[in-house]
Amino acid sequence: MDSSTNLGENISKSSLVSLKAELLRKHQEVKQLQNLSNTTDPSSSGLANCAKYREKPVTKLNINEKSNNNVNERNKKDLKNHPETIEEAAELRQSHDALEAKSKIYDALMKGKKVLDSSSQILVNFDEKLKDSRDDNEVDDKMEEDDDSDDEWTEFTDALGRTRKCLKEDLKHYQAQNQYLEHIKQGTDLNQETNKTEDKYPKQAPPPLLSAELLSFDMKRELLRKQWEEHEHKLEGKGAVHYSDILYGEARQHGVSYYEFSSDETERAKQIDKLNKLRDETRQKREKARQMRRLRKKQFKTRLFVLLFIDTRNVQIGLVEPEI
Repeated sequence: MDSSTNLGENISKSSLVSLKAELLRKHQEVKQLQNLSNTTDPSSSGLANCAKYREKPVTKLNINEKSNNNVNERNKKDLKNHPETIEEAAELRQSHDALEAKSKIYDALMKGKKVLDSSSQILVNFDEKLKDSRDDNEVDDKMEEDDDSDDEWTEFTDALGRTRKCLKEDLKHYQAQNQYLEHIKQGTDLNQETNKTEDKYPKQAPPPLLSAELLSFDMKRELLRKQWEEHEHKLEGKGAVHYSDILYGEARQHGVSYYEFSSDETERAKQIDKLNKLRDETRQKREKARQMRRLRKKQFKTRLFVLLFIDTRNVQIGLVEPEI
């Protein structure tokens, strides 16, 4: 009680009056807000007046308002090219019609369908121009004929029965090549036929075009087949065929230890005899070296035994103290 009475005495009457007035004012504001919130118009409410809840205006974007720099530049160029006035459009149309009429007249004059009364009306000498064009065509035709005559082609049949085509200037070389292949195909010797063909191809076994780079794949295969047949024919007369006899055109590498024997029987026998002698000498040297190793080992053991015996005797006599 004493504390409450002291508190009431300390508070003045003016402060109580101001506090009461403030409370009344706040109560009135709350009632006004409640009344505004109950109304149907949301725009008149307190929430609607707040900037946070205020509806933002929707702005529709017009498609025509979009800008493109390239499109704008093209439109400006088109506007520059178009005539600005009706007079300019008429002048453009008139000049266009005049050019079309001139082109028709020139076409007719070039074809010889129309002749003007005075040559001063035109600036081009169509007679001279037509003559020059005809001369150019004749020169082109002559050049084409010369090219055809220089590069005339001809057909021939090669040694394998195929129809081929070549220039006339190369026909002799191909004929010589076919003749050489025919000799190989028939199995005849070229040395016997050189006298018959000496006038055409003197002292030429294969013609110039028979190099390995210029032969076709079929011709190379035919030559290899003929050479292989000749090699097999030689082996038919031999009694014993060895490994070196069948190594025709072998591309494999046999290594360092491989010894290639001769296909001749006499030379082969000499080579085998020499190899047998070398093998016997090698065996003798190996046996001699083995005996020397055994002798050295035996001598080493004997010396070791003598040394051990001497050491044992010295210990027994007392000359040397035994090692513990």
